[in-house]
Amino acid sequence: MRTETTFQMLAGSTAASVKMSSSTRVTPPITYFFPLPEGMDTDRVKAADKILKMGNVAVCKTTRAGFTTSAVIAAERWDLKTLVIAPTRNILSKTVRKTVQNNGGRPCGIAGNITCKYLQEIIKKDPLLAELPLMKGEKCDSCEHYDTCPVTEIERVDDFTTATITYAKLEAVMLSSSDSAAFIKERLAEVDVIILDEAHLLSFPSLPQVDFDKYVVIPEEFRALRRIYDKWRDMQNENREEAHHIEFLVDQDLQGFTGIRVPTHYLRR
Repeated sequence: MRTETTFQMLAGSTAASVKMSSSTRVTPPITYFFPLPEGMDTDRVKAADKILKMGNVAVCKTTRAGFTTSAVIAAERWDLKTLVIAPTRNILSKTVRKTVQNNGGRPCGIAGNITCKYLQEIIKKDPLLAELPLMKGEKCDSCEHYDTCPVTEIERVDDFTTATITYAKLEAVMLSSSDSAAFIKERLAEVDVIILDEAHLLSFPSLPQVDFDKYVVIPEEFRALRRIYDKWRDMQNENREEAHHIEFLVDQDLQGFTGIRVPTHYLRR
């Protein structure tokens, strides 16, 4: 018998949503008693372990609280196969993958087609292609780089403990009808825990941004855009003193950012 639960993690500037399908087993497996990787906070892993068992939960946490890595370790110690979804490959490769390896697990990255060696050569000739969805060949198994290519890792790692994928790649897989996409969907159906890192990006996508202290030259023919930008410049001038104050506060902070306390009304559990 298997049970399925879902819960969401909410934080100030980061968020995660986890879907967990786990066994009703009460007795931990032997991996649960293995020592934690060196440098890992035992209390954080225990806290994540409790959260994985709570069902529908909202968690308010600070940024860089180590929740993602702690949750991955907690899931692995229960022999739960995990999928971590994040907005960038950097988060997955530098944070999750190393955590899984240090814990003795088997990571598996589901990389975008852009990491294919041959597509990289094509992109070098026309860098604009890096911004477009690119199809890879369906006969990767005959490629000389098959055994080392990030794109084929999902095919080569038979029994992963934690798989990683970006939101962009997941969207591409779900919208594709190719054989490779069907294979990835089949493999992802095996997972017990799904962690959506930075989940707030699903509801609040990135917006076009212009640095406050930068001046943008807009050609005369783009009259509507120039009118919008003129309003932006007027707002800059009206709030110049406040902007200088923010810059001063940022300069005083060693981590290069600042902010104010915002009251919240989350239920503590």
